[in-house]
Amino acid sequence: MSRSRVRRCPRGPAPLRKNQSVSGAQIAEALPDEALQKAAAQAGVSPQEAADQIARALPTAVDRLSPQGQLPTGSLEDIIRQQKF
Repeated sequence: MSRSRVRRCPRGPAPLRKNQSVSGAQIAEALPDEALQKAAAQAGVSPQEAADQIARALPTAVDRLSPQGQLPTGSLEDIIRQQKF
């Protein structure tokens, strides 16, 4: 039997990966009904369409709000104001 060798990698930052997508159904399950209905009413769409739109936008929003995979500092309100969506 031969022994397999394990390669050791120098420690460093983990490689960046794209954020995984989520479905509209997952968004609808995660958000309170009232919040989804309010978002839908403000956008002029059905709650399901609002959930689908949020699901499509979420990976990009997370990428922008956590550059280089690092969580920004400051209040959420300040962080959102700095973004150009």
